[in-house]
Amino acid sequence: MLTILNQVEKINEILANNKGNLLVDYKIFVRLSAIIETYIITNNSAELKAELKQFDAYKIKFAFYTEEQVEDSIALKNIFDSPETKNYGLKHRFHSLLDDNHSKKLRKETNEFKQTEEIPPVVTFYSYKGGMGRTTTMTTYGLHLAQHYGLRVAIMDFDLEAPGYLNFFNLDQNEELENGQINGIVEYLLDSQFAKNPDNIFLNKYYVELDSLYTGQEGKVFVFPAGNLLGNNNQENYLQGLARLDLASEDRFIESFKNLFKTIKKELNPHIILIDSRTGFNDVYGMLALIMSNIIVGFFGSSKQTKPGIEFLLEKVLSIDDSSLELLLINSILPENETEMTEFHKSFHTHIDEIRERHTFNSSIGISKLRRYPKLEKVGLVKTFTEDILTAAVKSKEIFDLEEIFTKLNNYEAIQKIIPKQEAVLGSAEIREKILSILQNKLPNPYAEATVITPQDFFYRKSMIEIFQKDKFLIRGFKGTGKTYLYKALKDTGLTEIQDKLKQRAGKEVSNKNFIFVDVISETGAKSPNKRFLVSSLNKEEMKENRNFYLTYFWVVYTWNAIMLDRAEKIVDFETTVSPELKQLIQKIEPNQNTVLRFDTIIKNRNFLVQIENDLAALNKFLKDKNHNLVILYDQLDNLILSNFGVIVSPLVDYWWTNKESFSQFYPKIFIRTDLFEKLMGTNTDRWNGENTISIEWDKDEVYAYFFKLVFANARTEFSNFLKIHKIDRDFEVILNQIDSENQIPEKEEYLKPLMEVFFGKLVITGTYNPEYNYKHSYNWFFDNLSNAGKKSISLRPFLNLIKGAVDYAIKKTSTTLPVIHSTYYANMKNRDDVAENHFKDLTKEENNQDLKKVFDYLRKFGDDYKFTFLTENELETFLSKVVDYYKDNLEENKNTIQLTQLMEANGILVREVKWATVIYRFPEIYKYWLKLTTRKGEDIGVVSRSTL
Repeated sequence: MLTILNQVEKINEILANNKGNLLVDYKIFVRLSAIIETYIITNNSAELKAELKQFDAYKIKFAFYTEEQVEDSIALKNIFDSPETKNYGLKHRFHSLLDDNHSKKLRKETNEFKQTEEIPPVVTFYSYKGGMGRTTTMTTYGLHLAQHYGLRVAIMDFDLEAPGYLNFFNLDQNEELENGQINGIVEYLLDSQFAKNPDNIFLNKYYVELDSLYTGQEGKVFVFPAGNLLGNNNQENYLQGLARLDLASEDRFIESFKNLFKTIKKELNPHIILIDSRTGFNDVYGMLALIMSNIIVGFFGSSKQTKPGIEFLLEKVLSIDDSSLELLLINSILPENETEMTEFHKSFHTHIDEIRERHTFNSSIGISKLRRYPKLEKVGLVKTFTEDILTAAVKSKEIFDLEEIFTKLNNYEAIQKIIPKQEAVLGSAEIREKILSILQNKLPNPYAEATVITPQDFFYRKSMIEIFQKDKFLIRGFKGTGKTYLYKALKDTGLTEIQDKLKQRAGKEVSNKNFIFVDVISETGAKSPNKRFLVSSLNKEEMKENRNFYLTYFWVVYTWNAIMLDRAEKIVDFETTVSPELKQLIQKIEPNQNTVLRFDTIIKNRNFLVQIENDLAALNKFLKDKNHNLVILYDQLDNLILSNFGVIVSPLVDYWWTNKESFSQFYPKIFIRTDLFEKLMGTNTDRWNGENTISIEWDKDEVYAYFFKLVFANARTEFSNFLKIHKIDRDFEVILNQIDSENQIPEKEEYLKPLMEVFFGKLVITGTYNPEYNYKHSYNWFFDNLSNAGKKSISLRPFLNLIKGAVDYAIKKTSTTLPVIHSTYYANMKNRDDVAENHFKDLTKEENNQDLKKVFDYLRKFGDDYKFTFLTENELETFLSKVVDYYKDNLEENKNTIQLTQLMEANGILVREVKWATVIYRFPEIYKYWLKLTTRKGEDIGVVSRSTL
């Protein structure tokens, strides 16, 4: 604490204690010359002087007066009329930062002036330290308002000691700045003071209007540099001007601002004024931010260095006590690493909460974050970088942190008044209802078994191209990823159009080949199920004696039998080479004892097995001579094999691995759920996971592209009219031109993200908007909420179910504005809970997944101590141990905690991560609300990992 202020407090304490005893009243004044003057009314000055002797070491003057002397002097009366006992007097600087009452008075006067003169909203961007992204954020926000709303924006650089706008918009190449025809704010303020008639000072000499390249056709951006710094002469002139600018005279400075704002309003009529303030404690910040602004955007890091700046700003906003002053705090520049970013931002939030607990704020205070974006750091390094990077960032909305900041600002009261309101568009409600009605009827059943596949709606995926690669004989995917959907499209002789287009998409080499598709296993519920056999009926005794041999040839016999059943229809002219005795055993494969006995008879007869292998070899030669290839499809294995899946299916996979070269014309395709595929990995088949496997997991771009294929295939005219009626069809012209003849759009973010915004809204917001919440772009929200625990793929079935539920909600409501389906309808709790419940029921329909029910039932009934978004390794082990102990012998296949963990991982319900030097297991977002899981932070781990839950 300053000694002079410390002494004021000591004097005040002594005099206050003696008031009513040795003295009547007193006033203490701190003078600009670093002297304390103290006036005392007393009739006992001698005793007081003795007590005040201790202050002789400092420049302190004590003046003693009797009550009669004060009564007889007007000057003395005026001194004692003030209710304050301490007066800190005049200051060279920082009046607005140090005198709360004066600040309140000036702000009230300024508000009245702005209202009278209809001055647009003023937003000041401030950072306590440099390098916080303040200028870049403000600049891109100005472009955002111009490009997306057609607003007129004035950008003013008041970082007078460190002007930075030569880095932006290639102003260093501006000839008018270079030759001194255009200057900046410092020159304007002094020129207007020097002129006898300030009205003769033309504003167009002090700003640069940006090209429409930056602003769009309707918007305007006017940049007022701090001053002209191009060339030595201009730099000298700028410093001369800065030296003469009186920042200490607060009233004069604010009056200059009022005149400047009036002139800007008159000549440019902007919708908004954005001010780039200086860092640290300074007069510009005090006067512009606290006195003149409607909104302050403050940039602060998470370190202790920035804490004084945050506390001071909040204390000043509190002391001004004006609800018209809104505040957005931005935690910047945070690291790109998600874990570190979360840790830093948590610390920032904690500090703000601590300050809030001490005060009640009338002003709106929001919190956001800004991560480091290397791309933006290139601005100003090369001539073309600025226009390319800034324009692209604003147009594409690709930097989500900035988009989040812009959205929050746009929802503040001052800016809500200037953003064009989305008016009801005639006919929009009818078109929207038509689109939703079409979707309600055309959205496919998410369960492929019940889906009627048509060429019009079939979605061609990248992974499907690999179907025609011979070595890729394993097709894996979680439940609901479309294995049966693909299987049905390949096996159905009525879908040759789809099969031909798949070949075309695979390339010229494949498109010239002839493929015959044969299914080995009939679909569930097929009218004529002539190829279905429950493996549980196999001869147990034979399996015990030579299990691998028996199972291998079971699959050989099954496959041969299935192919021969289709021979007459699909492999015309091929005559089987087997003996009449064996030929008689080619019969329907049915789930009965007749099939068991028939297969046993064949497998036990080595001569029959030799004949079958020779017959398959003869078929291979026949196909080669005809230039044909036979695609052998194995789907629904999980429906045939109710237990010991890995044991029973591994010999089938091994057989095709071993014989893939022998049967050059055979293309086996074995469809396996990911959770069951993991059971195969328990054998010696690690090699299957690499070059022989096709993964058909969906990424988010595929899911979104699939949805929009359905829109374009069934409601393209209606959707185009919707874009047209909302006057955004031109923005989508390039995107719509990318749609191919199959109504598919490229699976790229640049095309899909804008479509997601129009259809589902830019940000997913539920309930009342609160600027403190972090909302996600719809493009990311669906993936984050519906992906598996590892966030490597998104489940198609929950996505379709969520959209179906949203359409059912939305179609009942009338809306004439964007988007087509608001987040209220797809992100509401009821819809999300229904989707989660149905997804889990879908998983547990499978015999192999019955133990999952027991895990979730126990969690719901007894697991309150474990209902978190993630569990530590110790917690999971303890929890699953309790499950195993509770259900004892009632678990189907997973008898211990390791097997239960593997089951949950295989179904995408858990993912193992190493976080905060601790192993954790995380649940996917889809189950968070349905199971009522509590969110945990990383710093809780130190306590949790040592707990004994």
